[in-house]
Amino acid sequence: MILSSNVDDRREGMLYIWLRREKLATRLTAFLAHQLILDENIDVARLAVSTLGYCIAHRKWSFYPDEDLMNYTRHLCRDFGKSHVCRLLELVDDGDFGPMSLGEACLDCMSAMWAPDGERVFREVVVDTQITMQARANALVWFYGGDWNALLAESASLQEDGLGEIVTWVMADRQ
Repeated sequence: MILSSNVDDRREGMLYIWLRREKLATRLTAFLAHQLILDENIDVARLAVSTLGYCIAHRKWSFYPDEDLMNYTRHLCRDFGKSHVCRLLELVDDGDFGPMSLGEACLDCMSAMWAPDGERVFREVVVDTQITMQARANALVWFYGGDWNALLAESASLQEDGLGEIVTWVMADRQ
């Protein structure tokens, strides 16, 4: 179902895996979820990211984490590029990066990126005015480890760096 050209079949297949993630968390599941992150259907992509986040951070979810699965999934996420990062950040349209949230699953996936490449990609997202403001704000929050207060504390220096539009949007959204 996941490989179907029909979006409803893909969504149903990902939902089936997500609902049975404790039993179906395998390398194949991680690989298929990785392939569907860029799916044009937002529901399919969100289920894929949630599944991939579960596979990469299995320690958070299970008393007996599968180290092999976590390492394999980290390897899959290492080569994420700007299109993957943008998609992940756009999926978190409500800005929720709390425990066990879609945002946390996205951050878990992005944390596997190589640090220098990851920082470069996030910088590209933050400054690209063609990307949605929510995704740009999420990328900026990622730089601060999800700490909105730290970001707001440095708002003056961010304004000087030409990121005033995002900071203003974030501050208005937090009030």
